[in-house]
Amino acid sequence: MGTIYKFHCEKCGYVLETNLGFDIFEVVELYKKTLTAGRNGEFGEEVQKFLLENPDGEIDCKNILKKCTVCGKYETIQDLTMSLPKKDIFGRKGREIFKKYPHKCKHCGGKVEILTESDIFEKKCNMNCPYCHIEMIEDERKYSTIWD
Repeated sequence: MGTIYKFHCEKCGYVLETNLGFDIFEVVELYKKTLTAGRNGEFGEEVQKFLLENPDGEIDCKNILKKCTVCGKYETIQDLTMSLPKKDIFGRKGREIFKKYPHKCKHCGGKVEILTESDIFEKKCNMNCPYCHIEMIEDERKYSTIWD
């Protein structure tokens, strides 16, 4: 399930709208496209090498929000965390994180902070305007299985 969040800055009028999670009806197709893109090198050599060397490796295709620690700008992106299968002592299957994808800001190249849906939902992070740096107001939170 995905969640659509919408925030605005009362001072300058900046609006942030982000779709987090994924559409459950399209997740299989999205996952296949993400794997293909990763194997073709669209996410860099590191992801490509990981997927080619680990046929059972997975890449997380859900949407997350990144916030630049330098310029403060936001961008909705795919998570792209790489993981491998893992069995616990009872033989149950699970996933173990191999490596987090090293996201960078597309605007300034700076280091980014990853804001998950739970970070935003539970207000564990400050949603500040990238221009005025004041806290934005949440206008809307809409839960959806299909993106509008």
